[in-house]
Parts: sequence; structure tokens; C-alpha cells
Amino acid sequence: MGILLENLSKQAVSVSVSIWTLFTDTIGLVIDLATGNVRSEFYLEFPDQVYFNLMCELKDINTTIAGVFASTINLVVKIIANMVSLVSSNGQSLLDGSTSASISMTSMALTRLISSITIMPYYAIMTVQKTVSCFSNDMLAIVDPLGVTIRIGSESSLGATSLGFSQCVTEMVQEDQNHLVLPESEANVLTIIRDMMTQATSGGATVGMSFFVHSWDAMITYAVVVVTGVQDVLQTVFQAQCKLPDRRLDETDQCACGDPALQISRRADGLDEGALWCTGTLQMVNSMGTPFLIYNPYSLDTLLGQAGGVDSYLTCIANGEGSCRLITDPFLEKQGVNVIQVIVRCRNNYLQKQWDAGAAVLFADERHPDLAPVWSDLVLERDSVDWSPSLVHCLKQTLLEGTGNDPCMRNFIAADPNEYFSYKAAPEGAAE
Repeated sequence: MGILLENLSKQAVSVSVSIWTLFTDTIGLVIDLATGNVRSEFYLEFPDQVYFNLMCELKDINTTIAGVFASTINLVVKIIANMVSLVSSNGQSLLDGSTSASISMTSMALTRLISSITIMPYYAIMTVQKTVSCFSNDMLAIVDPLGVTIRIGSESSLGATSLGFSQCVTEMVQEDQNHLVLPESEANVLTIIRDMMTQATSGGATVGMSFFVHSWDAMITYAVVVVTGVQDVLQTVFQAQCKLPDRRLDETDQCACGDPALQISRRADGLDEGALWCTGTLQMVNSMGTPFLIYNPYSLDTLLGQAGGVDSYLTCIANGEGSCRLITDPFLEKQGVNVIQVIVRCRNNYLQKQWDAGAAVLFADERHPDLAPVWSDLVLERDSVDWSPSLVHCLKQTLLEGTGNDPCMRNFIAADPNEYFSYKAAPEGAAE
């Protein structure tokens, strides 16, 4: 109802502007005639203004209706996703971010397609308007030999419709009249009269042909718009088949400029070794930028083993082979993350020579809401490790005070972080 009232208000304003334009143009013409300052060109703009304003409002209404329809479909899809438990217990979506983006892109493409299909009646209106406008201007071109040009529509609107939709014969008539000379003799006057009569009779005879030409122009334009809309939908639905190969990914996991390949020296460390830079509770960030916690029971070495198909995955994308999938881990998936995300987090912590920001939550006395689905596993594996009492007390204190865990880490490793978080030469093809 609100959109309808808004569109009606806009139409009322457009009609008011058109009436005012008609009034001012008429007053200007009367003043010119009264003062003897008769112009050689007259453009009646108000019919085109009313027409263009009306078409714009109708197009907006059509697009709005199509958008509401597509949004409804998108809402139904999201409701179904929630019904089939595609959201983890900690509120994180189990759908991959690219899947959500694909759904949104498909919804937008579907909106455009629906709008393109339902806009067909407007092309019929445009055909009739163009035919009437061209016929009227063709008839008015009869008086051009007298040195007076009268047209319905402004110069800009006539040029725009001729360029984007169809062309009147008025332009050809104008070109013909440019070659006429001023009426300085009886022969010239007779020539002008003869041309005026010829144009009057031929203009009436070409109405049918003009309508036929404009109809074909409208159908071809409509077909192009619909095909473009279908193409957009197909490209969003079948992205794997329509996406161009990314050859740069062939070298993504290779060292640049002949640098020596290195790997993390403590990649096999887990909870028993206190590798809280990777194993234990990790603070991740979702697609909306909101931090959340997960529990990772694996060492980096185990994670890399699970993601052993990364090379083939990158090759698949680089070659544009279609559906490319990574090996996933159910334990991590139910927390809303995949293996690659956890590996990236571990590598970043190791590179920064730090324990993870969420490491202290491993020793929380109460269950954290984000860790509800894996809390029993966390407690079981945590209690199986012989932790240093000083370390447990330090991390619990940082958790209570909300401070960083860097002092706890330095006391635990009892070594220079640059030496502890070191790298070693990697076997060929095994760089990290």
C-alpha cells in the first residue's frame, strides 16, 4: 500500500509538471506572436514528458513486484534451510559463504528475468506511442519547406528514442528539406507545394509500414532483454560451468622467486605439548565479522593430512573443471567451520608467535554457548592431559580479567618465541 501511494504521488507530480510545461509553452508562444518574434522551430514537449514519466513509473512498479516475488522465494529458501538444520547450535551457518552468495545472486538475477518478461506490455505501448509520434511529426514536416519546424517532443527525447528504440522518417524528411532553396521564384513555390502534397499523401500511406517496423524493433529489443535475463540466471545457477578458469591458482601454493620451501617445525604438536596456537579453543570470525569460538582437537599435521586434496582442489579451480570439492571434517563442520579455515588460523597464530586469542576458554569452569555441541569432548580430552597448575591458574586468571595470554605462553614455553615458533626446511613440494 505504501509503495502504491508513493507511485500515485509521483504520477500526480509528473502530471502537474507536464501541465505547467504546457501552460508556460503556450504563454511563450502567445507572447512571441504578439511581439512579432516568431521562432522557426517549435517543440511541443508535454506529450513526451507525460509519456516518459508514466513509463518510468510503470517500469518501477513492475520491478518492485518482481523484486517482492523473488524476495519471497529467497525467504522460503532460507526458511527451508533453517528447518533442515543448516545452522549449528552456536548460531553459525553450516552453508558455505559462497553458497549464500550464490543464492543471493540467483535471487537478483531472477528478479531481473521476471521484470524483463513481464515488461512486454510496455513495449506494446512504446510501439503505439512511437508510431503515433512518428506519424504526427511526419505530417507536421509538411510545413518544413515554409521555413517553420514543428515537432511533438523535445530534441533530446526524439534523439534518445531514435537511438534506443526505433527511428522515424522525419529525420529523412529533414535531410531532404535541407537541400531546398529559399522560395525566390514561382518555380520554387510550385516545387514546395508539390513536395508538401507528396509528403502528406505518402505519410498517410506509410502508417501501416511504420507500425510494422516499430513492432519488429520492439520484439527484437524485448527478445534481447529476455535472453540477457535468462543468461544471468543460468550464469548464477551454473557458476561452475560458466566461470572462467583462474590460471593464477596453479602457482598459489608455490614459493615465489626461488625462495626455499619451509614448514612449521612444531606441526605435530597437540594438546599434550600445549600447542594452544592451533589445538584447543580457537577464536574464529564469521562472514558478518562476529567472533565465535570452536574447539579443534587436531594438530596442524593432522589437519594438513585431512586437507591433502588442497592441491588437486586448486588445480580443479584453475582448470575450470566444474564441481570442485574439498575433504571435510564432520567434527569441525558441526561447529560451522571447515578444515582450511582452521589451518589458516593455526598458521597465522604460529607466524605471529602467539597462542590463539580464545585459548584460555579451554579451561573455563562453565560451558561456553559456542562450544555447547562439543563441550563433552572438550572436557574429556582436556582432563586427559597433565597440565601445569601454574598454566591453568594463569589462563583462568586472564579469562577472568579479560587480558591477553602472552605472559602465560612465555612462562610455559620458557624460551625465546623466535626459537620456539621456528621453521625448518621442507621436503620438495611440501612448503607451508
